[in-house]
Amino acid sequence: MTASRYRLVLLVLVTAVYLPVLQNGFVHFDDGDYVFANPVVAQGLTWHGVIQVWREPMIDNYHPLTMMSHMIDVTLFGMNPKLHHAVSLCLHLCLVVLLFAFVRRIISDDRISFFVALLFGVHPLNVENVAWIAERKSLLCGLMMLLCLLAYHSWATRKVRSGLVLAHLALAAGLLCKSMLVTLPFVLLVLDAGVYGRLDRLQRHLWKMPVIEKSGMFVMVGGMALLTALIQPTQHVSRPVVERMQHVWASYAINLKQLLAPGHLTVLYPYTTEHMLAYALIGFFVIGLVSLFLWHRRLLQPATGWLWYLGMLVPVSGIVPLGYHLVTDRYAYLPMIGFWFGLMAFVNRRWPQAKWITVVTCIYVAVLGTQAHRQAKRWRNSETLFTYTLKHTQRNFVVAMNLAQTRMNEGRFRDALPLLEDARQWAPESARAELHLGWCKFGLGDATGIEEMESAVRRNALVEHGSQYLVDAYMASDRFEDACPILESLLAEAPGQTDLRVKLAICQAHLGRNDEAERTFQKAVELDPASYDAHFNYAVWLSMENRSSTAIDFYRKSLELRDTREARYGLAKALAEVGNREAATALLRHLLLLDPSDRAARRLLCELDEER
Repeated sequence: MTASRYRLVLLVLVTAVYLPVLQNGFVHFDDGDYVFANPVVAQGLTWHGVIQVWREPMIDNYHPLTMMSHMIDVTLFGMNPKLHHAVSLCLHLCLVVLLFAFVRRIISDDRISFFVALLFGVHPLNVENVAWIAERKSLLCGLMMLLCLLAYHSWATRKVRSGLVLAHLALAAGLLCKSMLVTLPFVLLVLDAGVYGRLDRLQRHLWKMPVIEKSGMFVMVGGMALLTALIQPTQHVSRPVVERMQHVWASYAINLKQLLAPGHLTVLYPYTTEHMLAYALIGFFVIGLVSLFLWHRRLLQPATGWLWYLGMLVPVSGIVPLGYHLVTDRYAYLPMIGFWFGLMAFVNRRWPQAKWITVVTCIYVAVLGTQAHRQAKRWRNSETLFTYTLKHTQRNFVVAMNLAQTRMNEGRFRDALPLLEDARQWAPESARAELHLGWCKFGLGDATGIEEMESAVRRNALVEHGSQYLVDAYMASDRFEDACPILESLLAEAPGQTDLRVKLAICQAHLGRNDEAERTFQKAVELDPASYDAHFNYAVWLSMENRSSTAIDFYRKSLELRDTREARYGLAKALAEVGNREAATALLRHLLLLDPSDRAARRLLCELDEER
C-alpha cells in the first residue's frame, strides 16, 4: 500500500472514532473560561481582544495563540459548539498525518509509521484533548511540535539551514499555545543521539554543536518556564518533598497502565495518597527495568522513544503540584508519541515483517478505537460527563461541585442539593462548598441560605472574590446596600468584568445614587462595547429616568448584539414615549407574530391604537 493510501486510511479511521464529538456541546468545566463566558473571546477576533491576550495572561496561563484560535472560531461560527469541535477534530487529524510523515522519514517503513500514527490517533487517552474545547491548546501545541520535528529533521539529516530556523519558530509558536513544550529541546537532543547519530563518540570534538545550535530554544523554554511559574496559582504547591517524589513515580505507573490498558477514563482523578506508595514502587521498578533492558541491548531507537515519553511527562508528573488531580489523561497527549514510536521501533527490530504483528496490532487498535468512540460520547454535555466521572471515582469534590453548578444554572436546585451536601461532607473545610450549598438552599426558597453564604465569606475572604452567588442573593432580596461593597471589592480585583459593573450600576440605581449609576453604566459600555447586558440594562435605566430618546440608541445597540424579546419590547416602548408610534407599532406587531401570547406587547399595542 502506498503512503498516500496509508494517509487516507488514517484519516478515515480516526474520523470514524471521533465522530461523536461533532454532536457534543460545551461543558461547564473550563469551556466557559475559554469561550462562552469569556468576555474577550465572546467578541470574536478584534484588535482590542488580540492586544489583551498578548498583553496579559488568561486562565492562569500565557497562551495568546490559543486564545486567538478561540476568537477566530467565535468570529466564524459564533457559539455553535459543534463547529468548535469540528475545528478541534481537524487539528487532531492534521497532527496524525504529520506524525505519520515524521516517523516515516526516520524509520522508512510505511507499515510501522502507520501503526505509530494510528495508535496515537485512536487512543482513548486522547479523547479528552479532542472532545474538550478548552483543550484546544494541546492540539495547537502538538501541531507546532510536529512541525518543529519535521523542520529539524531536514537540518539534522541534510543541513538545511532554514530547517533549524523553522524549528525555532515552530517551538516559539508552540510555547505560545501551551507551555508543555518546555522539554522539546531535550527531546531533540535525544533524537540527535538515538536517531540521527549526531552525538557519536567518534566525533567528540563536535559534541557541543547540537547543544549550541539549540541555545535559542533553551532560552525560550527557560523564559516560558519562569513565566509559567510566576502566573500559575500557588495554593496547591505545599506538599512535602517525599510525597511529591512518590507522586512522580505513581503518576508514571498509572499513566503506563492507562496507556497500555485504558479503562474508566474520567476528566479528573482526585488527588489521594491512598495506595500511592505501592504505585510509586511499581513505577520505579518498571521504569528502571525497561531502561536497563534498553541500555543493555543498545536499542537506540526504542530507547529514544522511551526517553521521549519519560522526559515530556516530567513537568506534569507531580514534581510541581498542579491542582486537585493525581494524574490527568490529557497530559499524555504528546509524551505518548514517543512511547508508541519506541515500542513499534522495538517490534520492527525484533520481528521484522512478521505478519502476526500486523494482526495483533489491528486487533489492539480496534479495541482502543471502540473505547475512544464510547469515551467521546460521554463528553456530550456536562451532565453525562460529570455523572460518569462521579460513578467511577471516589470523593470527587471538584466534579461534584461542577455538576451541582451545572444543575443550578439550569434551575435544578433540588437535584443539585445532594451533590453539594456530599461535597461539604468530603471537604468540610471548604468555604466554597458552603457558599454553593447556601445558594442552592436560597434557590429552593430557604431563607437560611443567605446566612450560610455569609458564613462562607467570613471563613474565607477569597470566596468573596471568587463567587457572585452572595451578590445575586442580596439583589434578589432587595438588599442592594449589602451587595454594593462586595461588587466594589470584586471590581477592584477584576476591573474588566462587565457583568459585575452592570450589577453594581443596578444596585446604585436602586439605592438612589443615580449619578454613580450612570457613570458605572457608561464605564461598562465603554470597556465592553460588545456587551448586550451593559447596553440593555443602561437602556432600561434611562427609560426609568424618563430619558427615552437616549435609551433608544442603547436599545438599538443591544439588538445589534443580541436580538431578544426584551430589547425589542423596550425599544418599542421607548419609541412610543417619544412619539414615534409607527415604528413602535411595527415592532410590537412583529413581537406578536413571534409570540401571540405576549400580553405586555398586546397591551401596549392596544394603548397605541386607542391614542390614534
